Amino acid sequence: MNLVTAIILAGCSSNPETLKATNDSFQKSETSIPHFSPLATGGVQLPKADDSYSLPNIEVKKGEDIDIRPPLIPLAIIQNSITKFDGERSLIVYPKQQAKLYNLQQVERLLKEEGISSTTDGSILTTDWAKTERIGDKSIEIKYQIEQVMTADVSALTVSILHMRRDGIIFTPNVSDKQYYTSERLNHIVLTLTTAYNKQLQDLSSTLIQ
Repeated sequence: MNLVTAIILAGCSSNPETLKATNDSFQKSETSIPHFSPLATGGVQLPKADDSYSLPNIEVKKGEDIDIRPPLIPLAIIQNSITKFDGERSLIVYPKQQAKLYNLQQVERLLKEEGISSTTDGSILTTDWAKTERIGDKSIEIKYQIEQVMTADVSALTVSILHMRRDGIIFTPNVSDKQYYTSERLNHIVLTLTTAYNKQLQDLSSTLIQ
C-alpha cells in the first residue's frame, strides 16, 4: 500500500471518534466561547427612557369609511360644448341648433324608457326616486331636477339633486356627492342620447346604401 492509498483510506474511515472530530466541531469549540460580564459604568448614571413623546395608551375607535373612489365631472360629450359643476349643479352648454336633440322632451322620453317617472313644469323636469349606478352604493336613491335654459345662441341642460335618501331616510348630500351624482346623471343622459342618435344615422345610411 503506497502513501496515497493510506491517506484515502484514512479519509474514508468510519471510526466514530474521527467522524465526530470532523462533523461536530461546535461541541469541541464550545469551551472556548467567551463569557462577558455586565458593562461597568464606573459610577456614571445611565439615562432612563424619556416618556415625553410616548404615544398615550388610549382606545382607538374605528372612524367612518373613507370614500376613495375617484371623483366624477361633467363631460363635454356634445361637439362645441362646455361643462361645469358650480357647487350645486352639473351643466352642459352647447350650440342652440343642437337643442333639437338635447332637450327636456328627449330627456323625459329617455327616463320613461329606463323606468323612471318624471313631471315637467315649464322648463324644469323633476324625476321620481331613481337608484344610482355607482358601484358600492347601498340603497341610495335620488330625486333629480333637470332644467333646460335657452338664449339666442346657446342651450344648456342642468342637473341638480332635489332630494337624496339612504335606506328610506332623507339626508343632505355634501358637495362631493352633489358633484358625483349630478355629473353621473348628466353624462348618462347626454351619452345615451348621442349614442341613440348616431345609431339612427348609421341605420339610415345602411338603408340608403342597400
